[in-house]
Amino acid sequence: MTNNAYCDGTYTFRYLIVAVVVLTIATLGGAYFYGRPSPEAVGLPATAAALPAVDGMSMATPKGGLHFIGQVQPYGPTSIQQVPLESIQEVLNNVAAIIKPSVVHIEVIRRDPTGIGATQVESIGSGLLVDRRGYILTNYHVLQDALRINVTTYSNAGQATWEGKLVHSDMRTDLAVIKIEGVSDFPVAKLGEPLQLEVGDWVLAVGSPLDLTQTVSFGIVSALRETVQIDNRVYGNMIQTDAHINKGNSGGPLSNVYGEVIGINTAIYTPNGDFTGVGFAIPIDRAKPLLDELNIAQHRFSATVAAFARPDGLNKGSWLGIEGFSLSKELAAQNNLPATRGVCISGVMVNSPAHLNGLQKGDILLEIDEVPITGLDGLKSALARTLPGKERTFLVQRAKEMFDVTVRMNPKW
Repeated sequence: MTNNAYCDGTYTFRYLIVAVVVLTIATLGGAYFYGRPSPEAVGLPATAAALPAVDGMSMATPKGGLHFIGQVQPYGPTSIQQVPLESIQEVLNNVAAIIKPSVVHIEVIRRDPTGIGATQVESIGSGLLVDRRGYILTNYHVLQDALRINVTTYSNAGQATWEGKLVHSDMRTDLAVIKIEGVSDFPVAKLGEPLQLEVGDWVLAVGSPLDLTQTVSFGIVSALRETVQIDNRVYGNMIQTDAHINKGNSGGPLSNVYGEVIGINTAIYTPNGDFTGVGFAIPIDRAKPLLDELNIAQHRFSATVAAFARPDGLNKGSWLGIEGFSLSKELAAQNNLPATRGVCISGVMVNSPAHLNGLQKGDILLEIDEVPITGLDGLKSALARTLPGKERTFLVQRAKEMFDVTVRMNPKW
């Protein structure tokens, strides 16, 4: 009877149970997949070409719409806000327009470090205007062994080439500052706060990769590295990005989507010399103390201009109407100034108290009411304590001459 076992009623009943189970699973499965909300209902673009793979599961969008393959357990934000592509495009266009005028192209004639063949070699890099008087931040390795530095600037009026003068260089931080002499109102970029960066943030890199000037590339913050070793040099606290960076980008800015510079592009990881998607930038916070020390920090200089620009609010009685910067021995030597302390006036507003009392661009304020002025902060503090209509006497140095100037604060004209 064994040969007929597969034909008896017991086995037929078992097959029936299996069939019911299979149909139940199929029904429930169909309800799960086809009963899920549409892509629009969860904020996903229905026309998306593809979504990234998650844990090895394909999230491709085949013809006919979006299909979910398996259930993905979220480990981050559980909702996605849909943003029109036009808005993203506009943001990127605006950031590029904001950053590009402050980015310069640098050509360096340097000593041949190998000592073989030619005694001079040419190299290229990028830089960032950080002060409207022509101060430029870049990498030390861009200017290393430089015999001559040529800087090309870009504006609505066209491009212009200037000879750059080395102001400061530091091999340890791989940062350097140069200055160009020309107009006194170069465009500058706003410096941001790298400490607020997160992995995944969008960034733009601007520079001269492979001698292609004013090139903009787009990517994200790939990682925030505590240490990175490149060409036998160890860098600390670097921003890793997949924005395209190549030879010639060094010294140029890495910007966030708010148009703020958050890093100086410095190096790439490349076993074969080509771009591999791994670039590194020095956080701009590393450069701010240097800029403050040299009294050329644009973020500090702009704040000073705003504080002295016009009388309003609690600052009404302290209006002097100048633009200026603190002096140091190094800065005085670089600009051939006769004093090594005080505040050097770089601009005077028309009809301001300073203008009405004869102060001029280039004057150095040494004392206020016989109290030495140690710098810009000291001057601002003294002016903040000045009541409207009160007279203050400044000791002024103009070239080799020293004299007093009495200024009545906030006069009515």
